[in-house]
Amino acid sequence: MPHTKKKLYAIAPLMVASLCAVAIWSVFYPAIMSADSIDYYEQALTGRYHDWQPPLVALVLHAVMRLNGSLGLLTLIQCFACCLGVLFLGGRVMKRIGVSGQSCLWLSLAVFAMLISPLSPLPFLMMTFWKDVWIAILMALFICVSDWCYERMNSSAEGARWTYNLILPTLCLTIFFTRHNALALAPVFFVVLWQIGRRSLGNVRALLIPLLILGLYLVMRIGIYQAFDIERRHPEEQVMALDLVGMLARWPHLKSELPYTASHLRPDYKERYRTADIAPLYWEKPLIVDIEYVRPSWLPYDWPEVNNEMRREYRQAILSHPLQLSAIKIEAWWALLHPRYTHHLILGVIIPNKFDLAQSHVSILQRIREKAILIERRIFSSSIIKWTTGSHLLWLLMNVCWLLYCAVARRGKDRFFEVCLLAIPLTYSLSYMLAAPARDFRFMYPSTLMVQVLTLGFAVSWVWRRICHRHRP
Repeated sequence: MPHTKKKLYAIAPLMVASLCAVAIWSVFYPAIMSADSIDYYEQALTGRYHDWQPPLVALVLHAVMRLNGSLGLLTLIQCFACCLGVLFLGGRVMKRIGVSGQSCLWLSLAVFAMLISPLSPLPFLMMTFWKDVWIAILMALFICVSDWCYERMNSSAEGARWTYNLILPTLCLTIFFTRHNALALAPVFFVVLWQIGRRSLGNVRALLIPLLILGLYLVMRIGIYQAFDIERRHPEEQVMALDLVGMLARWPHLKSELPYTASHLRPDYKERYRTADIAPLYWEKPLIVDIEYVRPSWLPYDWPEVNNEMRREYRQAILSHPLQLSAIKIEAWWALLHPRYTHHLILGVIIPNKFDLAQSHVSILQRIREKAILIERRIFSSSIIKWTTGSHLLWLLMNVCWLLYCAVARRGKDRFFEVCLLAIPLTYSLSYMLAAPARDFRFMYPSTLMVQVLTLGFAVSWVWRRICHRHRP
């Protein structure tokens, strides 16, 4: 009996997190969906894919449907993975801080409880069918598994070797195929993998896995595009167009040096241009540029596949006006950090769509859902909440502080590995300096969530130690 109680005590946090996942999924079944989510659903339903956003999510949904599954089943798995990912990440944080035994998961459960409370947008975001939620899950799993492998690779543990050789490369590749800008994580991932591998393989042989992942990514990318006939929409051109128009909106005297872009501007472009928002260039009619400039591939025009004129002018802007271009990119990145500019913080619904997708009409679930959305929006109308859990700026600064603390104040042989792990969310946040096509809160949320788990984990463990110290005889 004592042994049974001990096992129940150990798995109880997992059961509680799983029950929370089912409860959240039931309330928002089958999903929360924005325009991007509907686009993924349409691709999965029709079997016609494009790379305006990476097609992996649509391909997975299509596979689930072919196996007689549904969108609801996939979001249930997504919900489970998110809840358990946060719980396990919290457990690894506790262990790094010095908490021992089964207390790790129980204290991690306290962190999880805070993150699914009305003070956090996590319950809404984990049920939203977005690639950003997948990135958050995969990033949490990568950090957890990397830390576990690092702990065991210098021993003869066979499980750690298999995990290092198979699971970590799989997580890396999945992250790279889930979001375009996730490729910016490649250098940090490869250093983490090298740090793990060198503990048992040596410095040189440890380079093999990162090189293998890079080769597999290039081969698989070509194979996926050919096997599933992915339509190329060149999403990089939307970033080029937004940057070039932004430069002319801020510095009109550059029109003579960027004549191609200048010749396609509408008279009111300067007033209607918005930092980090491609909508005025692509969706909001009348557009602020001629349609021949942005060349939407979903319109039935016989345009060349690549806009070579725009690309040439963008290269010229990089070489001739790097400061102005950098200023536009930093301004767009700042718009993602400031809570006044970001949107889609609390969506909570499925937007109107041609597939008649709708959330559950069960009256009690509908009332709970409506009440939850109302409460959450009221809470996030508070300036204090907006600048804490509703803003990425605070958590970006915390990420930098934690990294500096590990680099300067921490002692021990694991210091460089911890710095590399902390560099993962920071690098992901910084990757939006390269491309910020919209002001969605979800973009940087994976990084914010990782830092929230770390910070709350440290706070909970500090409180726990104080309590234990006070009650110690």
